[in-house]
Amino acid sequence: MRRRPGLAWSLAGGVGILLVGLAIVGLGAGVRTRSFTLAALSHRLGRTVHVDGELSLHPHLTSFTVRFTRLHVDQPAWATPGAMVWVDRGTVTLPWTSLLGDVRLQDVQLDGLRLDLRHDSQGRPNWSDGRARPPPRLPRIARMALRNGGVAYQDPSRALSFQGAISVASGATGPPVLAVAGHGRIEDGVWTLDARSTADFKGSAPYILSGHLTVAEPSGNSDARFSGGFAPRDGHLQATVAATGPDLHDLSHLINVPLPHTPPYSLQTRIERTPERTRLQGLSGRVGASDIAGAMTITPAPGGRHLDGALRSRSLRVSDLLSVASGGQLSHARRQGRLLPEVAINPAPLRRLSGVVRLSAASVQARSIRSLRLVATFDRGRVAAAPLTLDLAHGQAKIEFVLDVRRSVPQVRLDVDLQRADTSDFRQPGGAPAPLQAVLDGAIHLQGAGSSLALAASHASGSVQLTALTGRLQRKQAAVLSGDMVQGVLSLLARKPADTPLRCAVARFQVRDGKARATALRVVSGLGAVTGSGGFNLASETLDLTLRPAAPAMADVTAVRIAGPLAHPRATLALGGAASLISHTFDGLFKAAFSPPPSLRCG
Repeated sequence: MRRRPGLAWSLAGGVGILLVGLAIVGLGAGVRTRSFTLAALSHRLGRTVHVDGELSLHPHLTSFTVRFTRLHVDQPAWATPGAMVWVDRGTVTLPWTSLLGDVRLQDVQLDGLRLDLRHDSQGRPNWSDGRARPPPRLPRIARMALRNGGVAYQDPSRALSFQGAISVASGATGPPVLAVAGHGRIEDGVWTLDARSTADFKGSAPYILSGHLTVAEPSGNSDARFSGGFAPRDGHLQATVAATGPDLHDLSHLINVPLPHTPPYSLQTRIERTPERTRLQGLSGRVGASDIAGAMTITPAPGGRHLDGALRSRSLRVSDLLSVASGGQLSHARRQGRLLPEVAINPAPLRRLSGVVRLSAASVQARSIRSLRLVATFDRGRVAAAPLTLDLAHGQAKIEFVLDVRRSVPQVRLDVDLQRADTSDFRQPGGAPAPLQAVLDGAIHLQGAGSSLALAASHASGSVQLTALTGRLQRKQAAVLSGDMVQGVLSLLARKPADTPLRCAVARFQVRDGKARATALRVVSGLGAVTGSGGFNLASETLDLTLRPAAPAMADVTAVRIAGPLAHPRATLALGGAASLISHTFDGLFKAAFSPPPSLRCG
């Protein structure tokens, strides 16, 4: 299937045809010949061509020159009436041999060229007539000068506009230099462009280009510098790009490549772009506090893009990964004091993506995680992080997260399989050891639907389970929980807190419509057993658990309530009546001194 030519080649080829056509028109001896040739030229370009002023021929010995004024090419029928191309005045000089078929323009001088380029809301460009055909053949140009030129561009679907100056100047040696400089708007920001390119109009040699692009958004300024080569005949672009800024997504609408929201970044890459695909080779730099390297191929697909990427990091910060994966929403949620964002999920960009992106991290900036491997699959609105494997300091966690936006209401599914995780790897702030040191196995299965991750969680149903079959529990916590106040007080006064064996622990929750209820909550230590009740609420992101001694005689004496936000719950101790407290305290002291702990099971 023949492809449609791109912007650069379509314009260059169209202008070439226009100039050659004008030369032929200039050879006409009368008004009829002029009208007929302009009509034929209009048919070839798919746009009506007018010359409102002078159109004259000036013959020379070996060449001839055509002069014209007030030339313009109309917009297509679907666009606002006006001129797509306007030239105040110009001259074109050709050798007589060009009339035999070998078209060569010896000299082109244009003054007051203005280009009004547009995409409509359906994505149609005004420089293309919509017919699939080979790119037009660009005539060779020996010398060219363009003065007082201007270019305007609008694309409402990308909230993008540009207004700038364009010029071409030929030096004494070397090819002409094409320059474009100006500014425009993009969504909520402003962008500026200052680019230079050699323009070898004599043949198919690539243009050598360089430039500087700046995007000013409310979040900060993005800065990109580029240099490389562009072959207009086949549309191949090769460039080296170095970019910095607060959010990589700010460049997406400009380069028309889907880029994720990121923390502040500094990246370098080699871009190889053809009409068939865009390759990012040698990608390296930093995103947030994480280094990143690898490659990515982006291929146009019906209605969207296909991704094939392999990325790696020597040292990855988990919050950077979560920020990219959530489109920056998790960072916004944390600023609002929440775990999950309430911002509505935008399904449109996800429905346009397909492909696979792989990420591996040799080390992770977290006390409990050694390395990470992720396979992210995109399937036209279904995004799956499956699997996300976390190699812990001890044990492993395998996570599957699926977001499906193919329906009107997004569907979310989370599955976590925790194997042989050691709680001693999760040290408290300040380096203090965890009160519970045990080997944990666990499983989480949740599924919900909602327009945001927070709403999906508030409607989630499923189960959560954690079990520990062996470990150690700090004696002061075990004593207080089991009702032995003397043991707890003595442990609190000791310089080095002793611990007691943990025989088993289990926590099972059933989740329905975002509300979790404990179906089993029990801890058995060397000092006794503790049972619990309560649960957590995913809608309000709160926890409310009550732990009591398993012995019926102690249940009304002491209880520990763990309640508050899921991110920062607090534990409070509740005591029974004074007489009951004194009685059970001495009873506890006697048992601690003379009796072994009872044999208990988690059940």
